[in-house]
Amino acid sequence: MDKTFLAPPEEVLDWRQVVVTSIADDARILDQLPGTPAEIAAELGLDDKSVRVILEALTVWGAVIERDGHFAPGPDLPDESDRQLLRQHSQFLRRWVNELPRRLQDSVDRQRAPRSPEALADWLRALGTRARGNAPRVIDRCLQAFPGATSALDVAGGHGEYGIETARRGLEVTLVDLPAVIDVVNDWPRPKEAGIELWPGDVFEKLPDRTFDLVLCFGFSHTMPPERARELFARLATATTPGGGIAVSTFVRGRGPVTQLFAVQMLVAGNGGDTHLLEDYERWLAEAGYGSPEIVDLDHNTLLLARRQ
Repeated sequence: MDKTFLAPPEEVLDWRQVVVTSIADDARILDQLPGTPAEIAAELGLDDKSVRVILEALTVWGAVIERDGHFAPGPDLPDESDRQLLRQHSQFLRRWVNELPRRLQDSVDRQRAPRSPEALADWLRALGTRARGNAPRVIDRCLQAFPGATSALDVAGGHGEYGIETARRGLEVTLVDLPAVIDVVNDWPRPKEAGIELWPGDVFEKLPDRTFDLVLCFGFSHTMPPERARELFARLATATTPGGGIAVSTFVRGRGPVTQLFAVQMLVAGNGGDTHLLEDYERWLAEAGYGSPEIVDLDHNTLLLARRQ
């Protein structure tokens, strides 16, 4: 089951499960199993009644089992990957509650603080966990559209999962992202093992001084307002080899309920992002010198594939 906030409305996890599990994980209660509430509370410096209530709640979803006052891991205790997804899901729930009233007054958060390195690493891991499962079929589709590609630029590639999958197919991959992101990912072994070049920089200021047969722009264009997205594609066209292609994975407005809910997340983020219309993407790509895009609807989002003229 999809444990992220991007699950379809009829399949989304119980919000109580998300919050209670992530709270127990943050407090390291899950790592102390098995034990009694008193033992776990004493080890962690917590209140034993509160620990008991949390553990009993977790038995509802099979994450924990209880016998004679002792609690142990249950059959549905989330593994580390699922815990990352649940932590992110829980953070989004809290932010929606706290931020949406303010966003109704002003859609842009003018006091946004950057994430700490620790929070940034957690966020990237959660995004990467989801992307890892999607990457093979998405990259398959990209290489079907551009079979002759030998080099790729992964724009705002963050966690690196799409770049890793592209490199696995034999392409030379350069991943560009902000220096703070590269600082985090540079310590991770998988991008290095894949042979990916990590290139720190703001794509609106400077791109690698070369062109690429394939430009991957995944999960990025919806994080900015329309005028900025238009500028993005104009810049990416200069990094695309003539006859090469661009692959844009995004949430296109009006293409399914998950997209409509994702727009709320962009509103909460407060940086001016939005789910843009398909005709907007078509116009921006055409203005940048790309041909008419092929449209591929994925599970919840959309992949646009366009060749540079």
